[in-house]
Amino acid sequence: MNLFRKFLLLLLFGLFIIVVAACGGEELNSNSEVDASENAETDDSVNAETESNSEEIESITIDVASVYEDAAAPIQGTHMFAELVDEATDGRIQVNVFPAGSLGSENEIYEAVSSGDLDMVMGGFTGVDMYAPEYMYFITPFLFSSKEHLENAFYSELGDDMFESMKESNFQFLAANYRGVRHMTSNQAFSNPDELSNVRLRLPEIEAWVAAWSQIGATPTAVALPEMYSSLQTGVVDASEGPFEQMATFNLEEVQDYLILTEHVHEMVFLWINNGLFDSLSADDQNILQDAAEEAMAYADEQAEIDADVFYQQLVDGGMEVIEPDVASFVEKAQPVFANFFEEKWNVTTLDEVNSYR
Repeated sequence: MNLFRKFLLLLLFGLFIIVVAACGGEELNSNSEVDASENAETDDSVNAETESNSEEIESITIDVASVYEDAAAPIQGTHMFAELVDEATDGRIQVNVFPAGSLGSENEIYEAVSSGDLDMVMGGFTGVDMYAPEYMYFITPFLFSSKEHLENAFYSELGDDMFESMKESNFQFLAANYRGVRHMTSNQAFSNPDELSNVRLRLPEIEAWVAAWSQIGATPTAVALPEMYSSLQTGVVDASEGPFEQMATFNLEEVQDYLILTEHVHEMVFLWINNGLFDSLSADDQNILQDAAEEAMAYADEQAEIDADVFYQQLVDGGMEVIEPDVASFVEKAQPVFANFFEEKWNVTTLDEVNSYR
């Protein structure tokens, strides 16, 4: 009997040990599963945060400003540039376009890009006049005889030297648009320099232009582009100059009587980006911006040529009388300015070298 009792107690004790061990194992497995689940959730959270931070770092916004109107070919090209960059980067790089002087005058925009307060500018030679004036011969009235003459010189070492000089003031060249030929509008008819006497001509503040037109016989008056229409309307100035696109987008047929086909400037305009910003980009992103700019400005070239005929017709249909002046007499009158400026201001090249690209 005692022996049986001992056997029963041992059996019960053994069963107790087995039950306790089983419960402990389940708890251990449960805790392990919880720990594994918590670790997995933590890893997922870390990975998601890392991916989010990566996306935030890679996302780039670029603002580009201009004084040109939205309908102008350079701005149409700039909008295409924004679209191409967006497509090439799946939206990672966003380009915002601010036309029509909404961020200031051209001088102010160039200053902002140089200082790094603004990312990009679509603009003309105002910036070159501010930061590399020794290259202003590229846009001097009556110096280049044709589009081919200008492009031959521009896409040579002469243009390359200008880009390098602008880089010293924090500008990286991306691409250029041939905006077209500049002519004149006026409320006074003229066909030669003698008839231009005392005509107050709206001009941007470009030293060589003021000198050339003063030599030819006009009275240059500095007026910012966004204020051109009102200055002509109120009689602050009598005449303006620019491409058909500028005249038509500002509706100058409403305030000017004559369109004088002087063909005095064959004009390039540029997409510049702040050099510090450009250098901070990866090589792949730099190539994306460069390729997009070149494609967009090629489109702007085509659009400018198409638009020129449309804009010319708008001016004529609006009542402007067309005058074909004696262009040779204007060229001859401007020669002393060329000689003086190449000697004192534009000594990076010579008049003979520029003429060799005709």
